[in-house]
Amino acid sequence: MAQAADPESAKRPERLASIQKELGAIQRIVAEYEAFRSVAAQIEDHQALLGPGLDPELAELARLELPELETRAKSMADGLVDALLADQGDDRRDCIVE
Repeated sequence: MAQAADPESAKRPERLASIQKELGAIQRIVAEYEAFRSVAAQIEDHQALLGPGLDPELAELARLELPELETRAKSMADGLVDALLADQGDDRRDCIVE
């Protein structure tokens, strides 16, 4: 982000375009990761409610919601891996297929 705000980058439009493109890709992954962390925190909160000596009604609600949260977290983690691995290849390059 600092490079995008650097006045020297504004003097080189091709460099600025490259920085903005990379920043856009990173922001999408960061947003996905933040959503994943939110679900992971919810899982931790729900697991904490399952401890002994706590409210049995809350524990039952947590027990019912945990499988859905865990499924969502697994799906989000798979999506993050795919997003991170997709940026590793030459998929951003232009090519001509004959």
